[in-house]
Amino acid sequence: MTATSIICMMAILHHVHGDHVDEHALAVSATNPVHCTPQTRCSHKHGPACGHETVPHADHVDYLVDGRLHHPHGDHCDDHGSVHLA
Repeated sequence: MTATSIICMMAILHHVHGDHVDEHALAVSATNPVHCTPQTRCSHKHGPACGHETVPHADHVDYLVDGRLHHPHGDHCDDHGSVHLA
């Protein structure tokens, strides 16, 4: 792993930095906004055992679904944008 590697472990983004590890979350941005998208429907309810990887986003956790961040919100999922995996 190089000094610029970022890995996701237990819903926390870790960045190896010198002799320690920094914890990060994706910031709210134009690419990864936090807004309600009631038109986004998922085939199941996202949660700890749903099978999708968790990604920290701002002050909450989203679920990675086909390269997009989904956040459970009542009867639908909010689409919080795309992510590019390395």
